[in-house]
Amino acid sequence: MPVAAPLTYTEDEEFLIQEAINILERHVFKTGPALESPGDVYRFLQLKLGREDHEVFGVLFLDTRHRVLAFETLFHGTINALNVHPRRIVQRALEHNCAAVILVHNHPSGVTTPSSTDRQSLIKIKHLLAEMDIQLLDEFIVGHSDVYSFAEHGLI
Repeated sequence: MPVAAPLTYTEDEEFLIQEAINILERHVFKTGPALESPGDVYRFLQLKLGREDHEVFGVLFLDTRHRVLAFETLFHGTINALNVHPRRIVQRALEHNCAAVILVHNHPSGVTTPSSTDRQSLIKIKHLLAEMDIQLLDEFIVGHSDVYSFAEHGLI
């Protein structure tokens, strides 16, 4: 499978992308309708993480009605590796007093297929969150032009 090269943008294009992120953040983070499908956050995550040249891991913290309380980038890695600390995820979830989370990380290669490490980490994090009565709704892997949903593939 060919791997897409990271996209480069002009200064004007970067400005427009940042404006699009700002608009989506206002829409996604406003108190209002709950997130009803993985598609509700795809565009936001694609714009937020799809352009990164190194691995990044973030969390969407949600209330009991699945409204977004916050989004935080918690970990930064290299071009092909990322150390995720489940304890930190649980800590931040408790600090936000959230009822559910959506995990997200990117693959700078552009390939959104989960690795065995991705799958193992997900299982561990899911169990730790469950111990705190925090539901893991999904984990997304963001590529240059695609987003993979663990839930849509029956892996949550």
